[in-house]
Amino acid sequence: MIWKVALTVLVVIAVSVVAVAVLTDALIGEPDYSPPETTSPPASTPPSIPEESAEAEVSPSPSVIKNWEISNLRYTVIEKNDSWWKFSWQLSLKNNTSSIVDFFIYVNFLNRNGYIVDDDIENPSHFAPKEQRVIKGYALIDAELAPDVTDAEAEISRAYIVD
Repeated sequence: MIWKVALTVLVVIAVSVVAVAVLTDALIGEPDYSPPETTSPPASTPPSIPEESAEAEVSPSPSVIKNWEISNLRYTVIEKNDSWWKFSWQLSLKNNTSSIVDFFIYVNFLNRNGYIVDDDIENPSHFAPKEQRVIKGYALIDAELAPDVTDAEAEISRAYIVD
């Protein structure tokens, strides 16, 4: 008798899990957005893994995206230990508008297949009209994942005009 109750409970749980999965797919569906534009095109050949203290130049020529310009994205490993590697990065960002703008900058560290290994988010950077300057930051990447980093890309996730 107890095994029948246990079996019934298991069947009810299994059916509930399937129903939740189906309802979730129906409610969420496909996301209605396109991925953000980035400054680094997909690599046709995998770049070499940067040596410690060897700087990797990522975007040699400026790339104009909407009303801003990102150029000269570079990164290097400046510290390693058993837990993480410290990747220092810098890029040049220009506000091409005639307004004061706050930019949210994402720097993605990629593996040889172009997938994101880790990222760093630079919170709003306040830019005057036509201002250009170098933005710097760093990311601590798990020591097991860090050797897979072969490239980086920068993108503006949000830009707000300041009144």
